[in-house]
Amino acid sequence: FIDIDKTVSFLESHTSFRFSDSLSIIFAEGNEVSNKLHKTYLSHYDKLYLCMDFDLGGLTIANNLMSLLPDMEIIFLVPEDIALRLDNIVEKVSNKVIDAVIKLGQANSSLLPYAKLIKDKQKVLEQESYLHGK
Repeated sequence: FIDIDKTVSFLESHTSFRFSDSLSIIFAEGNEVSNKLHKTYLSHYDKLYLCMDFDLGGLTIANNLMSLLPDMEIIFLVPEDIALRLDNIVEKVSNKVIDAVIKLGQANSSLLPYAKLIKDKQKVLEQESYLHGK
């Protein structure tokens, strides 16, 4: 499980995210967070910052939340050096995954830059890797 203090510190130093005393942190079990049963609860927030895996699953969850809460500002947090991090990944993803990522990016312009990067690099990574250097 991720160390929340290290994660917040990482996000503040590698993304546009800034900690606030009024911040609530929600740990989700995959796509379960985008279940429509959570809509009322999530609607109480002004903004959602998403720290998801940088892969098809993470983009899918972000897309589902954006669809569930279309009027909310939702920010998909990705380290500024994500391209370099992807360069250090050895294993490439399948063409089937790339096709699904691109399809998702074409359907949601907010996620298109991330989908293009996954396509260009043909790689993905888990959010947990953020805490273990490049």
